[in-house]
Amino acid sequence: MIRRRVANRRRPRPRLLRVGATAKGLERSPRHQCGTFDRSDPRREDPRQGGIAATTNRHHRPRLRRHRRVVRDQAVRHPRQNRDDKGHPRMAKKVTVELVDDITDEPGARTIHFGLDGVDYEIDLIDDRPLREALKPYMRRGRRVGGSAKERATPRGRSDSTLIRQWARDHGHEVPERGRLPKATIRAYDEFRRQARDIE
Repeated sequence: MIRRRVANRRRPRPRLLRVGATAKGLERSPRHQCGTFDRSDPRREDPRQGGIAATTNRHHRPRLRRHRRVVRDQAVRHPRQNRDDKGHPRMAKKVTVELVDDITDEPGARTIHFGLDGVDYEIDLIDDRPLREALKPYMRRGRRVGGSAKERATPRGRSDSTLIRQWARDHGHEVPERGRLPKATIRAYDEFRRQARDIE
């Protein structure tokens, strides 16, 4: 059998229960007596005796008001993680690490690694040429054990970028004041340092 739906069909209105009338499956309580009521009923005007009008409004309106109050409080309240112990909003912090030369105490140094007797050392220097010049005679007559001929690629920090920018300006290279350095300038700087180490 095929059932067809009729457009704009009006649904029948639910029948209202009067005071004293009971429906199948419903208990006789003021909560379900939400329809018309007998005006002669003495309980109608007295809420303490279960007045119907007061009971009907008491079941719905307080719930809506309580729900609105909770939503409003949640919208105004600030998250705890954004406030300190005293309740003040926390401010963003930016920490900058700057290497200082271990000998001259000047800023803008870079870390140099070297070893002796199986012990590895590191020192922060702005100019590492004196250290390399002092080690060159021993490195030439010594035997390489492990490692590779190429320099180990290390991430360049802010101090390295500052040195490269200064070297590039001194040698006629155009570099931006901020941002990433051109690869050609970095390769030229590395080649210059490699040639400086091979001299003598």
